Amino acid sequence: DLNLAFCKEGFFLKVPKNTIVDKPIHIFYLSDNQETNTFYNIRNLLIAEEGAQIEIIESHHNFDDTFVLTNSVTEIFAHPNSKADWHKLQNDSDTSYLIDHTFAKQERDSLATVNTFSFGGKLVRNNLDFIHNGENINSFMNGITVISKDQLVDHHTAVHHKTPNCESYQNYKGIYKDNSHGVFNGKVFVDKIAQKTNAYQ
Repeated sequence: DLNLAFCKEGFFLKVPKNTIVDKPIHIFYLSDNQETNTFYNIRNLLIAEEGAQIEIIESHHNFDDTFVLTNSVTEIFAHPNSKADWHKLQNDSDTSYLIDHTFAKQERDSLATVNTFSFGGKLVRNNLDFIHNGENINSFMNGITVISKDQLVDHHTAVHHKTPNCESYQNYKGIYKDNSHGVFNGKVFVDKIAQKTNAYQ
């Protein structure tokens, strides 16, 4: 709600039906020349139409000495038989705070992946929600965290298996040095109708 109220910047891409984008698209969010503490609310929207394939890289960089809080929301819509990969690179400064919400809604025969690489930032919170809306869906959530000092990286995931014959995979690993902390909280919800579900965590 806070993002929706204050959002002024973001990224939007609609990949047409059966279009295959050969090279990844890299999105940079940069904070520079800010004299005071800054609050960013950014919103990303990706629509992969039927049969489309796309790969996105998203990275955040704070070049200021001031504090930066980024409240980011990403929405991914994977239509039937599409493939959408989203890679999040979090390698920010010690004066940066990032709260990231990612929602992926998938239709039949689609594949969606969110890979999260957390190497920097004072505090990072990642919330992921995957919603299945058709059969033969595959969802992948992977995370690597390597932090030190007094950094905190927090992963919260949820997969909503609403239809039969779907699979989800969650694989998160971390290396924590000094007084750093890591959290992983993963949930899988399987509806009664969602028979023959495979959910790995």
